[in-house]
Amino acid sequence: MASEQLEATIAMMREMSVITGDIEADRAAIAVGGAMPDDIAHEMVTVGEATAAWITDGRRADAAIVYLHGGGYVLGGLGTHGAFGARLSAETGLAVLVVDYRLGPEHTHPASLDDALAAYDWLRARGIDAANIVIAGDSAGGGLTLATLGALRDRGDRAAAGVALSPWADLTCSNSTYDSVGDADPLVGFTQLTAYAAAYAGTTALDDPRLSPGLGDLSGLPPVLVQVGGVEVLLDDSLEVAAKIEAAGGDVTLQQWDEAIHVFQMLGAPESDDAIAKIAEFVAAHVG
Repeated sequence: MASEQLEATIAMMREMSVITGDIEADRAAIAVGGAMPDDIAHEMVTVGEATAAWITDGRRADAAIVYLHGGGYVLGGLGTHGAFGARLSAETGLAVLVVDYRLGPEHTHPASLDDALAAYDWLRARGIDAANIVIAGDSAGGGLTLATLGALRDRGDRAAAGVALSPWADLTCSNSTYDSVGDADPLVGFTQLTAYAAAYAGTTALDDPRLSPGLGDLSGLPPVLVQVGGVEVLLDDSLEVAAKIEAAGGDVTLQQWDEAIHVFQMLGAPESDDAIAKIAEFVAAHVG
């Protein structure tokens, strides 16, 4: 059963219905990029062709999380996810690099993947060992996390672990929970995500594994934590990714909150606190 706080938040979000699939309108409704919250100590850095916030509120600066925000590859940034990055730093004790990666339709695939890899390389150039780097993200950032882990594998590299929160891993938007969940998910739906997918993909086919990692080879990845809500259209993306990693002989942990919605970790409910605590446990188990 969902907590009263989560139920109230979901009800409020359903009444607001601010995300439409019209990219310009959606950008006007939420912060896109923008500044970090004033109360978060951080350093702005350049990683490849992107900017990022380097948060070192954690207890260690020799281990770090690369955090890739959600927003369908067209929305979001430091203004929407900086505070969550700071929370992860405080809870895990690690530094966090929140990447303000380039967005579509101005920058199409593989811009975001290139920026994510540049962020990993930036940490390595600072002397942080690969065994102390976690790649993490939510929604589109969760899918980008999987794509980044795969790209690292393909070049003979390997991070310590990956954390994918409600990953959007199939940009063809063909899984069954788009129909079975439908409007019960107040944050994302078929109309919005198909518009976002087209805007970011550009000339890349939507089933290209570098764009839709859930449709590709998920073998040879480091340990991966997948968290998902039971009332979200991307539920099947998470379930299928976890099953595919397991079938390939990988190490995957799937955690599901049956009454939770998309990216509930950011909603400040008891379920959010529980999920973040489990992320911290997972990170501690896999970082050197």
